[in-house]
Amino acid sequence: MKKRILLVDDEQDILDLLKYNLEAEGYEVMTATDALRGFELAQNGPDLIILEAMLPNNEDGWEFICKLRQMENTKFIPLICLTTKADEKDNPCGTECEVNEHITKPIGIQNLLSHVKAVLQK
Repeated sequence: MKKRILLVDDEQDILDLLKYNLEAEGYEVMTATDALRGFELAQNGPDLIILEAMLPNNEDGWEFICKLRQMENTKFIPLICLTTKADEKDNPCGTECEVNEHITKPIGIQNLLSHVKAVLQK
């Protein structure tokens, strides 16, 4: 069975690039351009969520992560956070909203694919 990945990023070009490469590796990919839609799709139980930490509008990526970590059906879904700052201390929500991996933008596709494989094997 294919592993399902949810991508959440407000930049459609990045979503398209990541989706194309992840699907080429055999993953099923869902996409969302905002936290609200991402949260809805997360309820379908993806195997992994990859999201941008700095989402626009009403909810940023860190708030999205904290919300996921507080809900019983989503709190154990692995998360890879795409960010301009890779240091965990830059997480304004604190340690209760930890992510599995931080990947600094710009994204190297092979680097991302390596992180995805590693996180899904844990």
